[in-house]
Amino acid sequence: PVDTLVPSRPGAPGPFVPARPTLHPILTAETHNFPTGVAPFAGAETGTGGRLRDVTATGRGAKPIAGISSYCVGNLRVPGYEQPWEDDVPNAPNLASPL
Repeated sequence: PVDTLVPSRPGAPGPFVPARPTLHPILTAETHNFPTGVAPFAGAETGTGGRLRDVTATGRGAKPIAGISSYCVGNLRVPGYEQPWEDDVPNAPNLASPL
């Protein structure tokens, strides 16, 4: 249990009172893999803000305590600077170049 304050009369004017409600912590993630692959800047624009927005938009009393963003790209294959671990496979034609 976590000590917190809750309205004494939800939906009506009144003071907050101490409470120890049962909380159910969860972890979620949002990859944005497809939109970021097609349009890297627009697809990644929402970043962790979109994840936090989605959690709070449930209307069920969700309370985000942290957010994180992570982005991965394919093999860059920089011309004149190829690396031994980079596979020589073509990029999917519907996805943006990793460069």
